[in-house]
Amino acid sequence: MMKFRIVLPLAGILVILGLAGCLPSSPRSLPTPSTATAAEVSTPTASPDPMPTVTPDPVVTAALIVDADSIAVVGSGGSAQADILFTTPVATAVEQLSNFLGADPIVADVPQRGECSAAHTTFDWEGLRLQGADQPRGSEFEISVRAPATVGGVSLQFSDGLQVGSSVSDLIASPSVQSSYSSNIYYFDVRGDLTDNSAGSDPYGGSVAIEAGAVLVFSAPRYYFYGC
Repeated sequence: MMKFRIVLPLAGILVILGLAGCLPSSPRSLPTPSTATAAEVSTPTASPDPMPTVTPDPVVTAALIVDADSIAVVGSGGSAQADILFTTPVATAVEQLSNFLGADPIVADVPQRGECSAAHTTFDWEGLRLQGADQPRGSEFEISVRAPATVGGVSLQFSDGLQVGSSVSDLIASPSVQSSYSSNIYYFDVRGDLTDNSAGSDPYGGSVAIEAGAVLVFSAPRYYFYGC
């Protein structure tokens, strides 16, 4: 059997060795993908739903309560809305009542009717009248009531929830009511001493007229010892 030897030329050997020297000794490492930190990645958070806005029910005028010094305006639920003093200027009192009742009054000019009835202007809502005071004792106006309710069903009252149509027995039972010189007239919310007729005594309050055993009309303020 014949044996062959492969003899490479010297130049070929040198080329192979040169290429081997050009190869890198170790493979290059590929860059690893960077991972974002928790701070870099913002996770959207759900915002809470806004609280629903609760709109309170509007306060509606429920009653006007008359005493010796003022008209108390009472709202729905018994809340106090205002206290209109009888010393309030007429124009201001009319404006306030119109706002609380939601209606303007009927206005009329009344001429003088004798020494004790000076010319004045009346302002009428249903069953409720305001007029400039004839009595020069500090009050700017007076109120008279001829119905149990006025515009919008607003109740018209005086002491202890009494009103037009209340019975005489209910009237007498009220601790705020006093009898007068007449069986048909009663006084309520009296300020001062009705038995003191001395100089300087000036009791005042409200007045109630009776007809057929029930309240017909009530008014305030009344100065009981005033000459007219």
